[in-house]
Amino acid sequence: MEQIYQEYLPDTLKIFAIDPLDELSDIQLTRNELGLTFNLLRGKGSKVATDYHITDYPTTLIVDRTGKVHYYKEGFSGGSDLARIRQELNQLF
Repeated sequence: MEQIYQEYLPDTLKIFAIDPLDELSDIQLTRNELGLTFNLLRGKGSKVATDYHITDYPTTLIVDRTGKVHYYKEGFSGGSDLARIRQELNQLF
C-alpha cells in the first residue's frame, strides 16, 4: 500500500489505515518499523467499521470524494489485490 500511495500521491490520493484493535503506541511503532508515510489511525470506538460493514481485518476499500465505494475486499492475498487496486485507481484518476 505504501508503494501505491507514493505512485498516486501527486493525484491527491489519501490512504487511511484504521486500526480498531491496537493501542496508539503500537500503531505508531508499526508505522515507524514499516516506514509508512500514509495515515495510520486508531479506530477504537469509531463508527467506520459499522458504516462500511467491515467484519474482517484487513479490509481494503477505495472510496471516492462523494463516499461511493469502488472497491471492497476483506483479507489480503498479495499481488493480485494490489493489481486490482491499481486498476480501480486508474479508473478514478
